[in-house]
Amino acid sequence: MIIISIVSAGLVMTLSNTSQSLATNETLQQATQYAQACAERATAIRKDQGFDWFANNNFTCGNNPSGFTYSTAASNPKLVGNIYTNQGACPNGINCRDINITVTNGSVSSSITIMLADY
Repeated sequence: MIIISIVSAGLVMTLSNTSQSLATNETLQQATQYAQACAERATAIRKDQGFDWFANNNFTCGNNPSGFTYSTAASNPKLVGNIYTNQGACPNGINCRDINITVTNGSVSSSITIMLADY
């Protein structure tokens, strides 16, 4: 009886941890999908409004999905020697801007950084 109780308690703890892990993974997947949708919105604005729109406007992803929060930040890569310090190198003579998108739900977050180029 004692052995069965100990084994049962271990199984209950294992199933509980698995359930919590699955919920966290589902939230992370949703956050990643929302971040991807926001990145697609940024590229659509780049296509429709042009590169200069990002220099003169604050980019937002729109309304926050239920339970999630968007955070966006735009920056220009800085040239140090021959290397850009942000996400990647922007070709010589072309202006670039990094857009960092973070979607958060509690302690779970997903981030995407895209580079837009003025070509």
